[in-house]
Amino acid sequence: MVISHLRLQNPWWSDSSLIESDDHVRVFESSKCKWVPLLDIDTGRNIIYSLRGPRQIGKTTYIKVLIRDLLRGGVDSRDILYLHSEIFANWKELLESLSYYLKNIRQGRAYIFIDEISAVEGWPRALKYLHDIGFLKNNFVLVCGSHAMDIVRGIELLPGRRGRYEKTPDYVLMPMSFYEYVKTVEPKIISEVEIETDFSSVEVAFETLYAFHTELRGLLEKYLLGGGFPHAQNCLLSYGLVKKRFYDDFIAYVKGDAHKEKISVTAMIQTARRIIEVLSSSVSWRSLSHGTDYNYETIQKVTEFLRAAFTVEILYQPKILRGAILPDFKKDKKIYFTDTFILYAFDMWTTGAQFPPNITNRWLGERELRGKLVEGAILRHLIEFIRGKKFSEEPLTRIFYAKKNGREIDFIAIGRETFLIESKLKRKSELYIPSGLSSNRKTHILMSTEDELEKRENILVVPLPELLLLLSHPQFINKYS
Repeated sequence: MVISHLRLQNPWWSDSSLIESDDHVRVFESSKCKWVPLLDIDTGRNIIYSLRGPRQIGKTTYIKVLIRDLLRGGVDSRDILYLHSEIFANWKELLESLSYYLKNIRQGRAYIFIDEISAVEGWPRALKYLHDIGFLKNNFVLVCGSHAMDIVRGIELLPGRRGRYEKTPDYVLMPMSFYEYVKTVEPKIISEVEIETDFSSVEVAFETLYAFHTELRGLLEKYLLGGGFPHAQNCLLSYGLVKKRFYDDFIAYVKGDAHKEKISVTAMIQTARRIIEVLSSSVSWRSLSHGTDYNYETIQKVTEFLRAAFTVEILYQPKILRGAILPDFKKDKKIYFTDTFILYAFDMWTTGAQFPPNITNRWLGERELRGKLVEGAILRHLIEFIRGKKFSEEPLTRIFYAKKNGREIDFIAIGRETFLIESKLKRKSELYIPSGLSSNRKTHILMSTEDELEKRENILVVPLPELLLLLSHPQFINKYS
């Protein structure tokens, strides 16, 4: 049985050209949104990498394209192993398959890709055993999963067995950033942007990028409509809308993961409905539970599950403790969806909507809702700016919001330089500029609008498309984060 299911999952062993007819590769090649994630996973290094990300984001496609590129590069087809873990009943079956492959099939250095590894309870035992007997040394391994904590629990059981590395080999594949979206669907614009844009200062970067505002403004509307999911964007580019089944499929996967974690679907739908109702507003766990059938401990547990499934992010207020700036878990917090596609999916699920444009048009067309949606997009790009593609299970520790005496600032991002960002797309209280958070760093105060670019005293008013693109631009990140 082992050899039969191994050969079914790895048809290139008999004919390397068969990778070209793999479903994921074919869909990728026919897509109008051929997104190639900007990850630093190096198949030439002998490391056990991990890759996490939301359901349907394209982790399997990323793996299959990597395999195709290895085969095109001349790697012996038998040295490449792909396993989808849901076929294994337990870790012993995983161990049996890996052992058989390493003993009987691979010819040299192995490239091992294990998809949805968290489906196998106790999976680290298989890798630990094979490493300890020398079978996994001097090989490349990539394990993937869709739930943050499942992978974290497993990786923590492999200390000293993941190879030599300077920076963490744990990555997260989040939905496309605006920079990645433009680079994917309009690469010529990015080529021109990177020739023309001057990154010598924040103000100059915005000024030079503003020359492309008309093109970026149109692309931003498509980005916000389809979100950062490549299959949704392909559908949008092909048919002018994202079909409902994509949203339904996404929710079905999240519900399946919730079932594995013993999360009630009823609790999840009520929690998601409340998150949408209070989106971008300060809440406590108790206030979030209002109007639901559950206590605040249950609502908190469900929200933390949704965060571990990469669907929402929690933004905290800061506190200063012995000179360190830390999230204040006791104060009210804000909860945002990590992508507009995810927001639309949950809104359709919780309201029973059957026609996606009824949902998307409201969020994009009504000023107050658009303002909330845009705040979530800014937070998603600030996370890219501060953390890049590296995975961290920790709460946000360098991005905050702050409020005092009826005044508020939407975002504080602390990198090499500090960025205070306020979205002006919905009515707000007076702007709050907190003290004591910048230390000796240079501070930039940015106010995001739809189209304006101007300097107002110490505030730089910037257009949203340029803001999102710069926050996710590798050169800007390297210089200022």
